[in-house]
Amino acid sequence: MWGEFTLLLPLLARLPLRLGYRLAAWRGTLNWVLDREWRSISIGQRYIRAATDQAIKQILPDLSATETRSLTRRRFETNSREEFEAYLLMNDRMRELSFSIHGLEGVREQLVRGRGVVLLTMHFDSFIFGIICLGMNGLVVNAMSSDIVESPLVSGCVRRFFSRKYRGMERYLHGGKIVHIEQNPRFFYQALLNGECVVVLADLPASSEKDHRMWMQFLGRERSFLSGAFRLARRTESALAGFVCQWEGGDKYTVTLSECVLPEEVNEASYHRVYDFFDAAIRRKPERWWASDILRTFETR
Repeated sequence: MWGEFTLLLPLLARLPLRLGYRLAAWRGTLNWVLDREWRSISIGQRYIRAATDQAIKQILPDLSATETRSLTRRRFETNSREEFEAYLLMNDRMRELSFSIHGLEGVREQLVRGRGVVLLTMHFDSFIFGIICLGMNGLVVNAMSSDIVESPLVSGCVRRFFSRKYRGMERYLHGGKIVHIEQNPRFFYQALLNGECVVVLADLPASSEKDHRMWMQFLGRERSFLSGAFRLARRTESALAGFVCQWEGGDKYTVTLSECVLPEEVNEASYHRVYDFFDAAIRRKPERWWASDILRTFETR
């Protein structure tokens, strides 16, 4: 890990973009062969390749074994690219990239009215660049992070990577912040009450009976998700929307937002519609959901 996060990835992010993207994909292929990623190395168990295979079989059960393996390999390539993109951010190369954004009008309208907006996203494709794009379009964007990346099990070079990535993101968030939810949950309530945006990751399972859970129809099964974003929107009378950011090849990215649910219309049915938006995106490109290995951890009924 040290060599990758201290030497290799910083080097790739200094190369011409086309070459950097190509080498990042090759790194992803190697990681697929070795079944390695910082999470699996941290706990000493190489599980992500098998868990991703299992998830893709659930999402697209009619695929052949060869097609499933190909999508799993491409998932590792996506993850490698996402880490490479973080170093582009750290090297202040965002202005070299091209972004188009669709569906922002409804969110803007709510912010102009002084309403906060809870923005859901997933560990899908280039979601970090999606957050940055929103900030570059004039939105004050705050994002929830987790102190799990500061665990002593995680290599020091990876912990530094996340710290530098978060601080680099903040330069583009129009005054917004990246804050660990465990350390300051009230921060996000206040941000929404101030009429700002809060980004919440929507692909986290409810892991214990103590979690506030919500059953959602997602990828063919009813699954138990954390309901923090829903409760946050309701308690602050904020609007709600989802977004994905997808790499289109070369230096081009597209950010797409779902419908913006008005504060008075935030209920379980409208919350489900946002998950339908993510469901459709993942079914189109399951290899871009680089957290698909967690699908096996969801409680189902």
